[in-house]
Amino acid sequence: MGAASILFILVAGCSSQTNQRLLRVFFTGVDQTNSPPVVVEPPRPSTNTAAGPVAIVTVPVIYRHQPFLDGKCDACHLAGGSEELRATGSALCLECHQKLIQNAKFLHAPVRDGRCALCHDAHKSPERFLLTRKGQDVCLNCHKMAEMTKVKGHLSMGSAECLSCHDAHRSNEKYLLKTRQ
Repeated sequence: MGAASILFILVAGCSSQTNQRLLRVFFTGVDQTNSPPVVVEPPRPSTNTAAGPVAIVTVPVIYRHQPFLDGKCDACHLAGGSEELRATGSALCLECHQKLIQNAKFLHAPVRDGRCALCHDAHKSPERFLLTRKGQDVCLNCHKMAEMTKVKGHLSMGSAECLSCHDAHRSNEKYLLKTRQ
């Protein structure tokens, strides 16, 4: 029995995560889509030893949408491995994330218009909350800083983050201001 036959038998009986780990041993470039999330502690400072400084290698954290991580593609997609979604726009996202908008007087336009993917990736991201960009860059993708600094309430904002005053999805206050306590 050849090595290819043994590899086929091993791969055929394993979970997709095990399959990918096994295939990465033999082949470079195998996608790590179904790999479990990696949680890494923040890097520690280098330590000096007699042989010189020791560098600490960190692996980037990848956040995954829970249904994607669990292999429950049919939570969002039509059955049978289809790339077609079960619903369109925010209707699909709101099946599970309804609390993001319930009882809201004002909705962020992308949420209202079903364009969740402007800010979030549906499967995985190196950013918390599956964001498509880092921090303020999500907001500044649509809301240009030059325009934001002209707004009266932003004159004294300095380096404050948008979300320190605004809610990204909904609010009962105009301009998506966070509800005053």
